[in-house]
Amino acid sequence: MNQPDVELADLESERIEGLEEDAGIELALFSQIAPSIWMGGCPVDSVPPGTRFIVDLYPWAEYSVPQGVTITKSWLQDVHEMPDIDELIALACWVSTVRRIGTVTIHCQAGLNRSGLVTALALMVDGATAGDAIDHLRACRHPMVLCNSTFEAWLRLEAGAVLEKFFRQGS
Repeated sequence: MNQPDVELADLESERIEGLEEDAGIELALFSQIAPSIWMGGCPVDSVPPGTRFIVDLYPWAEYSVPQGVTITKSWLQDVHEMPDIDELIALACWVSTVRRIGTVTIHCQAGLNRSGLVTALALMVDGATAGDAIDHLRACRHPMVLCNSTFEAWLRLEAGAVLEKFFRQGS
């Protein structure tokens, strides 16, 4: 992947949970997950072509949003503690909705854990199983997606029941 025309995600500005310091991996800035979903990391001087919506899960790195693009920001931490579940569900449902209108780019620092958590959950909102969503993200983005074991375990063991309860209450 070390091609001169591939912009790389920032893997060094902060610790990334589950990633060894000397892992030596190179990671493209953005990867297409589905026709209307891109996932990626920083720096974010640009967005994938056609992006109409951005989910910014790393708002420590400010950047200018292209005209006509709607952005939502969330201060998720990449730690071994789950973020607010209601906020995660809201973000995932928002991604599921807006991807029907236009392309959405979900990004964090490296495009592995926070963006992986929200993207996998959005795929689950759209009917994927946790295992299928995680496998798909790892195939499309990088095998290190969801190297934060807390995030992966929650998706595999609890997210399905949480979503089922959420949608049951909403009916």
